[in-house]
Amino acid sequence: SRWEEALHLFEEMVRKKVEPNVITFNSLISAMGRAVGGSRWVTASELLEDMERRGLKPNIFTFNLMMLALEKAAGGSQWEKGLELLETMMRQGVKPDVVTYNSLVRSMGKAPGGSRWERALQLYAEMVQRGVKPDAKTFTALIGAMDKAAGGSKWEKALVLYEDMARRGVAPDVVTYNSLISAMEHAAGGSQWGRHLNC
Repeated sequence: SRWEEALHLFEEMVRKKVEPNVITFNSLISAMGRAVGGSRWVTASELLEDMERRGLKPNIFTFNLMMLALEKAAGGSQWEKGLELLETMMRQGVKPDVVTYNSLVRSMGKAPGGSRWERALQLYAEMVQRGVKPDAKTFTALIGAMDKAAGGSKWEKALVLYEDMARRGVAPDVVTYNSLISAMEHAAGGSQWGRHLNC
């Protein structure tokens, strides 16, 4: 995205006394999240604060775009900030949806130093408990987090998730299978590809 140009336009807009609205801020946060070389998540956070100072109420799209910016941070995700954001949105009465949870699970898979796979599983349990139905992207993100565990993949847990996916009637896609095969390949103590062939 051309995030710098987007910011310049925003500054010009404010200078000309044109009041920004929720769509303006959502577009700006989106631009920060899609910046080449890693998101400008700090700037996105400042925009969210500016939005609230102006009396504008962030909606589900605002929070999901902010979550994406935290996920795509350069050098690894800002997953802890993502958990704080989840608390903030619920406190403000904005119900997180499957997109919110999927982004946060992916963030945990991209955590610096290895995935936070245990926290990702807890989040999955919380999501289901809150009545949010997981989709193929949820399971793919979870299996991806198992694959990226520090010290070797948690391939057994990846298989359990794959089985849970089938039980829930969620069809895996090519990315799901690729993540599962990768988890088998990266198992501590050597590849577990034979197990995958017997799925």
